[in-house]
Amino acid sequence: MAVEKKEHREDGVDSLTISPSSLFEGLSGPQRVLLTHGDSITTLAPDFVVSAISSGNIISAIECQERKLYGLQFHPEVDLTANGKHILRNFLYNIAGLRGGYTLEDREERAIHHIRQVVGAKKVLVLVSGGVDSAV
Repeated sequence: MAVEKKEHREDGVDSLTISPSSLFEGLSGPQRVLLTHGDSITTLAPDFVVSAISSGNIISAIECQERKLYGLQFHPEVDLTANGKHILRNFLYNIAGLRGGYTLEDREERAIHHIRQVVGAKKVLVLVSGGVDSAV
């Protein structure tokens, strides 16, 4: 696989042309997505195929279905990507095989129970910074 810095960045909402893919199952036609990148894939790794191309003819999604490896060069997690939740749902449930029974309440209760078991009556100092990715 080769990635190179392109002369022009792809920033903003764009339209992708998608190919048949487990990731895009249930979707058809051009897909509105948010792009924010200056580096792009120029050569695929063995067994990978292109599954989406931007209007600028730049690779926007790749996959190796046999190994269940997928790469996106756009943001499915934002509202500007019209079917981002659908794409994430396909990945989580159809590809990764998750069941969707997880709730934040379950996680909180389990974490508190585990901490109490480990810590007991000792004191604990907890430092949490910023956003979600800082509190993992």
